[in-house]
Amino acid sequence: MIDWTIYLPFIGMIFLLAFCRENKNISRWITFSVCLACLLTTCLHICSAYTSDDTCRHVIRNFTCVSSLGIHFTLKIDGIRQIYLLLAGIISVGGVLISWEQNERPRNFDTFYLCLLGGIYGLLLSIDLFLFFVFLQIIFISQYVIIIQSDHYEKYLKFKLAATFLLASIVTAIVFLCTYIQAGKNTFDLYEIANAGLPKSFQNWAFPLSCLGFAILAGIWPFHSWLQAYLSSSKTGIYALITGINVKLGIFAIYQISIRLFPDGALGWKYPVVILAGTGVIFSGLVALSQKDLRKLITCASISQMGIIFIGMMTFSINGMKGSIFMAFSHGIIIALLYGIIESIHRRTGTYDIETLRYLNLYKTLPQGMFVFILGTAILAGMPLFSHFIGLLYILLGMWHSLPIMTIFLGIGLLITICYLLITCDRVFCFENKTDISHYIIKRQLSIELDPITIVEKLSTYPLLILTFIIGIYPNILLNLISNCISTLESFPNIWN
Repeated sequence: MIDWTIYLPFIGMIFLLAFCRENKNISRWITFSVCLACLLTTCLHICSAYTSDDTCRHVIRNFTCVSSLGIHFTLKIDGIRQIYLLLAGIISVGGVLISWEQNERPRNFDTFYLCLLGGIYGLLLSIDLFLFFVFLQIIFISQYVIIIQSDHYEKYLKFKLAATFLLASIVTAIVFLCTYIQAGKNTFDLYEIANAGLPKSFQNWAFPLSCLGFAILAGIWPFHSWLQAYLSSSKTGIYALITGINVKLGIFAIYQISIRLFPDGALGWKYPVVILAGTGVIFSGLVALSQKDLRKLITCASISQMGIIFIGMMTFSINGMKGSIFMAFSHGIIIALLYGIIESIHRRTGTYDIETLRYLNLYKTLPQGMFVFILGTAILAGMPLFSHFIGLLYILLGMWHSLPIMTIFLGIGLLITICYLLITCDRVFCFENKTDISHYIIKRQLSIELDPITIVEKLSTYPLLILTFIIGIYPNILLNLISNCISTLESFPNIWN
């Protein structure tokens, strides 16, 4: 049943193209219904796995596409995939609610939003490398089309995105094709190739090359420039989906493909990769300190946190892997929450500029928005009793066991994160303006009297807060799924500490 999370978005996409005109309400309700159906399907599958105590890997669909080349439509599910599927379902529903007031070509936006969602679900479930590559291309194409349909994108952006996505696709295709030939198994099945035992000399160049392709997808520093450029031209709803789940696919792919297929190469490149990721954690945090745009600041925070998640995975320890997956889920929820409240502020003020927002006395005019934003930033910085703290704790334990010196990167990164988040909250919400700013408001066509948070906006933010609190006080909801998978990593047991 879980494979219907792939089919439903594409069915909804076809329905929108065939029957729905430019009626925004019908288009938005269809998109919301499809996203909600996928989320409920995932929840039902996870509940059934819990009740049957079956959270380990098993095949859910397998049939031959091209027998002569060994291409199969093979889908498998395990606890880690269930977590990512749940995250995709939650963020997709939240993204629709955040972009509910999107009036710019609503049918086209919703059509490719569903196409992107179908690609995400397909990539998460597929274990055939050829099928994985097909869904990866669907994701890239959907993102590109959504941007070029916007009236606000910068002209150079379409060339930058095309070049970036093309580079990632070419690199990934080269690695997959060479791996297929080197394995000599006449199959693209991930687990069969992993069990074949690829030569160490091959792994030493295939691992960094595959990491390059997936790091671009993940937006990890220094391959993050497309993500920041995408921000300047995309609607917040689609950007919440991309930063909430899409960039996590890069981390997921590095774990499921790069490390699984090339374990010896991963060990050889362990320290250079961790040093690069640690540098990115600190550099992105320092860049965030100088940001004047609220969305760009949260994007820099997201890039910094993605570096921490990547380091947790590269510790090659059980605790590090648990923390990496746990924090990836938590990070997706919190980033979607912050983008949701930022979009609510933008709808009322017409600006993301921090220096402009500080003059509007938002702590008086939008107190609910202030509460959600400050609490969200505190959670992102590692506030106890919430989910992010658990992920950071496990990563810290994994780093202390495997890479004790590299804990310096985590400590400095977290200190910088706390600094720029506190400074931002103080500048945006805690500044009381006592001067006459009527000329300032009129010049920027802003409104001093702001509308209260609507029901739709509350539905896109408050449930995420509640969820991160529940997981924070009862983390076993996710840890049980993760532990059952990590304990059965028979493909590369020798690299785990």
